[in-house]
Amino acid sequence: MDARDKSGEVGVPDVRGLGRLAVGAFVAWHVIAIVCAGLALPEPTRGWLISAVGPYLRATGCWEVWDMFAPNPPVVNTRLSARVTLASGEVRLWRFPGLDGLSMSQRTLRQLDRQWSDRLSRPENAAAWPDAARYIGRLHAQQGLEPRRVELIREQVDIPPMAAPEEQRSRSGPAVTRRKMCFFTLELPAGAGP
Repeated sequence: MDARDKSGEVGVPDVRGLGRLAVGAFVAWHVIAIVCAGLALPEPTRGWLISAVGPYLRATGCWEVWDMFAPNPPVVNTRLSARVTLASGEVRLWRFPGLDGLSMSQRTLRQLDRQWSDRLSRPENAAAWPDAARYIGRLHAQQGLEPRRVELIREQVDIPPMAAPEEQRSRSGPAVTRRKMCFFTLELPAGAGP
């Protein structure tokens, strides 16, 4: 039987069915990937599923981290900053953009930035450290400054347990820094852009 379009002409294949099939397959894969990543399955099944769908979800920005609800939720808040040494010897502190003081809608829009900065200092993401340091150097160079060294700093602050006294859990109360450490240093040569 010949392929006919709506006008009845022969030789024109109908590709609408293939397009719908492709879109349907993509949506199905996307939903399956998100559901698989969110399932609380025992190891090694969970590890196998994450290795199968994780790269796709990270590449598309759809990775969700549910460890806040896990049996062992995080016990520290991590904040990143950078110490930038200029050619003049002046040292400036640059903070990664945080969520403090933002409205709920702004926090939602900046969520991926927060997740990126939360994960940057992890050893498995060391390949991104030079690029992050160069980016911070470029930000300073765009202001007409001459950065010579960029040090990435991780600061971790304890999250008080729910059983802690009310004043210790209060956001307005002082938080005790667990540790502050430089985890990467990039030297920038004189006269070369970062």
